[in-house]
Amino acid sequence: MIIRNFDYFISKLEQEVADGITVKHGKGRIRFIHTLMWIAIFMLATISAITVGAAVAVLPAIIAFQLICSIIFLWTSRIRIKKQLRIRLFGVADGVNLSKSEREEKIYTITVLLCKKLKIKKVPQLGVHYDECMNAFATGPSRNKGLISFTSRSMEEESDESIVATIGHELAHIANGDMTASILIHGFVSSLLFVLSIPLRVLIWFANWFLRNVDYAWIGAILSFIMTVILDFIIFSTTKLIVLAHSRRREFRADLLSAKLVGKDSMIHCLEFLRGNIQPTIHPQTATMNFIGPERFLDIFSTHPSIKRRLNYVNKKMKANKQGE
Repeated sequence: MIIRNFDYFISKLEQEVADGITVKHGKGRIRFIHTLMWIAIFMLATISAITVGAAVAVLPAIIAFQLICSIIFLWTSRIRIKKQLRIRLFGVADGVNLSKSEREEKIYTITVLLCKKLKIKKVPQLGVHYDECMNAFATGPSRNKGLISFTSRSMEEESDESIVATIGHELAHIANGDMTASILIHGFVSSLLFVLSIPLRVLIWFANWFLRNVDYAWIGAILSFIMTVILDFIIFSTTKLIVLAHSRRREFRADLLSAKLVGKDSMIHCLEFLRGNIQPTIHPQTATMNFIGPERFLDIFSTHPSIKRRLNYVNKKMKANKQGE
């Protein structure tokens, strides 16, 4: 029986890097964003025709504002999360070895080798933060300014093989640009839906204006208020569902890329190992970024697919890739 510990993976990855073996990534994200853009263009063209171009005049300003806010949020994400969670960095940073144990040094070595397979030029910062669950997350504004942080319990109790697959998964998020895509998609979709709701908002306002001088005008005011609240709820819910769908999709892609990086058996071992150790995080701000998220009765309302679906996806895709070779 092969013991897949850190030394095994270091030896295996060093040989693969020496042989020039690399892994491709990122195509699924580009196709998804292109699909959203074409849908947005079609919807905008339709609503512009109805409003005689009014939406075209409003949309650029709203999207520009959302984009600026999203970019600021994205580029400060690594700094903010390190301060909020009090993350202790390890590995080599600016020529200084910050690792406090042999385990941390080996994790850094494996991360460097996996970055070479993914052609990531700059190794992301590695850190550990206190949490009572086994988990990890990745964040950062770009492929070369990433951060991967493990929970303290993962560093203490998680198996070597599971840790390596987790590194592969989080590096996949960084390589695919998932953090950037998620923030921009959220800003773009919410802006677009707001603009598309303008005609309905105008109709509600006109109805309220026409009823202002009739008896029981206060009923019209109450109804217009209720309609506005319902419209805002629909916009918020639709945006949330689209963002959650993208979040689940990116988890599937990250699992698959990790399986290609470190091996299908190791990725499956990681998912099965963590399935028996799912616990809520004490840091809710990292819930959407975490490797493992809370499972719900319906995946449609969850940031992460169920472990069962993730296992099936990895098995199915890896089998299809093997047959296609």
